[in-house]
Amino acid sequence: MPPIQIGFTSGVIYDVEQSIHQSPEGAGEAKLKFKCPWVSILGLLPAPLTPHPNFSSLLMYECEATREHGDIAVVTAIYRGVLLSNPSVYAQQEFQLSSTSEPIESHPKFSYPPENPPVTAKQIGLIQKSLDDPNVALDSSITGEALLLYNKKRRGIDSYLRVGGLFRNSYINTTTPSDYSKVGFIATSTPTGAPTPPTGQNYIFTGFSWRKSGGVVSVTEDYQLSGMGGWDTDLYTYTAP
Repeated sequence: MPPIQIGFTSGVIYDVEQSIHQSPEGAGEAKLKFKCPWVSILGLLPAPLTPHPNFSSLLMYECEATREHGDIAVVTAIYRGVLLSNPSVYAQQEFQLSSTSEPIESHPKFSYPPENPPVTAKQIGLIQKSLDDPNVALDSSITGEALLLYNKKRRGIDSYLRVGGLFRNSYINTTTPSDYSKVGFIATSTPTGAPTPPTGQNYIFTGFSWRKSGGVVSVTEDYQLSGMGGWDTDLYTYTAP
């Protein structure tokens, strides 16, 4: 067998076995197994992050060596990296729709549009005052949507289920990200791969994380889907202030 270069060294190497695996998101993991004299082991162990001898995009992640009879060392090295040129295309995605309990006064029927809500803060106060004290008659200004709110609260309905969702986008890269500026802001468009939200709802970029393992950087982005009416633009904006 011709000599094989392992890391930055070469030497007496034989019985080389190789395997390679590609994951659904485009990451690659290769195993390189070879034998060599035990006395040469320290000079033949591949150094961390050195490239695979046949697949330069895969970098050495970990290795181990065991000693056999006859002072023969069996070395197994694992290399990791990105095999595909555009791994974001093969991103892994998940979406979860859920609901939370919110005060009924915040339901869009009573609170939207925020600049001119169907039920004003003053009316909410008058409603609560009448509910707290049976001797206080309901104010005559409580009509329409305000009266509807009063009747629901009078029947013990103090909350409603606000529907929202979480979209998670996971992909790999060869370098660590450096731009986190969009976290905490409303997404200007539906994130790639995410379900299109119903009219009046949108996403906000809530989380970002990455982890480097060998030559693979795993990135995760989280987007929270709003309830009816979208994210409050008085509290959250589309760009940094």
